[in-house]
Amino acid sequence: MEKNFEGRLKTLNDKIDNSLGVITGNYTNFTEKFTAKNYLRLKSTLSDINNVLTLKLTFAFIDFLGEKFNFSQETVKDLKNKVDKVGPNTKGFDIEFNEPIKILAEIKCIDSEIGKFSAIQKKNLFIDAYKLKYKESLIDKSDFYKFLVVLDCGNGTDKSIESFLNYKSVKLNDERNRRIKVLSDIVFLNNKFDFKDLNKDKIYIIKQKL
Repeated sequence: MEKNFEGRLKTLNDKIDNSLGVITGNYTNFTEKFTAKNYLRLKSTLSDINNVLTLKLTFAFIDFLGEKFNFSQETVKDLKNKVDKVGPNTKGFDIEFNEPIKILAEIKCIDSEIGKFSAIQKKNLFIDAYKLKYKESLIDKSDFYKFLVVLDCGNGTDKSIESFLNYKSVKLNDERNRRIKVLSDIVFLNNKFDFKDLNKDKIYIIKQKL
């Protein structure tokens, strides 16, 4: 019997069709007529979607900071304008504010509904955490409050963060040594925190809703 090699391809296309159906309300076989250019266009669009979500989450976090630290509406608007002027792939931090309070933040718009970050998600979280405190920079990061902001997907996010903070590794290398080093600096921060309790030597991982 000739083996059918189309099973996996059909499964993947069905997932695409279903996602497009949920978005459009039109459940049809979109991918049946897809060309290579169509797939590449969709791939490019997915990158744009990630950038949109990250920007929206960044704006939501700025609103939260405004409420928490009693920023004026004009200040919040200025901070959003500053972020809006920076391209999505620009080197540096997602948020770098010098006033009215010195704040550095990396924004991670990642799905955590299943209660556990994927291996690549954990890797990127550790990279960003290390960057916030230890990676060489033109600014003195010891003067800044540091935040690692993740999309709030409910209880799954709490479980994912708790699992992330319980990271352990028996076999060590340079990358894992960096993870262990920065792990002791990361604190899971409740969004009801008091400003006076913050420590500029720590990195605060915090949930943020869109």
